[in-house]
Amino acid sequence: MISILSGSISIGILYAVYNFVLIPYLNEALDSMVIPGYLVSIGMFLTIFTGMLIGYLSDKKRDYLIYIKVLFLVAFIAMGLLSLKNRFLLYFTTIVFVTTTFSIQTPYSAFVSSVSKDYNKDRNYGFVMGVSNISMFLSSILIGVVISKSIEFVIILLSLIGVLFVVPLFLKKLNSSPLLDEKENSLSENNSKVFKHVSLLLISQFGIWFTVGGVLPYATSFLKTEFSLSLEKASFFMGISTLISALFSTITGIFSKILGRKKLYIFTILTLLTTFSLIFLFYENFLSIHSPFLFLILFLFSGALGIIYTMNVVIISNSVPQNYQGKIFGINNIVVVLSQTISLSLMGSVIATFGYRGATLVPILGMIIALFFYLLHVRREITLSLQKEHI
Repeated sequence: MISILSGSISIGILYAVYNFVLIPYLNEALDSMVIPGYLVSIGMFLTIFTGMLIGYLSDKKRDYLIYIKVLFLVAFIAMGLLSLKNRFLLYFTTIVFVTTTFSIQTPYSAFVSSVSKDYNKDRNYGFVMGVSNISMFLSSILIGVVISKSIEFVIILLSLIGVLFVVPLFLKKLNSSPLLDEKENSLSENNSKVFKHVSLLLISQFGIWFTVGGVLPYATSFLKTEFSLSLEKASFFMGISTLISALFSTITGIFSKILGRKKLYIFTILTLLTTFSLIFLFYENFLSIHSPFLFLILFLFSGALGIIYTMNVVIISNSVPQNYQGKIFGINNIVVVLSQTISLSLMGSVIATFGYRGATLVPILGMIIALFFYLLHVRREITLSLQKEHI
């Protein structure tokens, strides 16, 4: 777990560069506001294919670690080459950096599952998600401190730090055959049965990430526009939100033991759905609240997101046999990318037409989809369990 958490720090650094540095840097380096968006979109689109391919190959070879090492190596090499500021090289390295950054979650999630026992998956995934988010938060602070030197210096510094923290994973030699599930799985090892079993769960995941992809990119602008906060203060609120999510991710295992996985997941979805619904219904009152109450709402929202980030992976991991996890996480990666891409475009159009209050309906729709299809998935699991007992 020490090696895995060390690698999680590097993942947080990759996402920090993607979220906070990449687009502003490319806008300046390429002297364009349009081309960087195309390059990032191409990289995310390629993730659809690389995630599936890596998931399939890692399941077939029963070795996730080798693909994690390759993706880390390529990602940090591409990240370092970004600093050269060569126009034509930037086209290629940007696409490679985005593709590898978004692809690494597929084998990493499956790898954590393969070295975890069933009873401590919640804890392990919680630590992984929490450490990644804390790393991203600390990276954002570091970026703010050293960016006055140059963006190139920031990129080089973070790439070196990222490489340093991934070294323990490169030195780690594990058995190439992951641990098998301890519990007997009611699914036979058949592709069609496995995919059918998780189909409703993947639609529920679409709803979750449809909400996240629509809300987070516009959250800073929302606080700045509707609450008249300065950009610095709005960014501070969102930075605190990331930290709160990270802390809740790390203690998800405790909540899971108290409520149970399914109840915790449903309760968290209901919390987010209720929050967005109340904001929509009482929008004018919401805008008039004072900063302490705004922080309280942000605290509840961020904490729920932190739990969702962890439980998403745990729920998927527990729904399929170990030798299908790479494939399923690969498919889920496609769902994550597509849902966020769709909601990002939709949210911008809705805000332009109906304002931020109307845009609240987007996350409400996402949460309704997530809750409805997860309940259908639970019902299917109960039915399969009863059929197995009857047999």
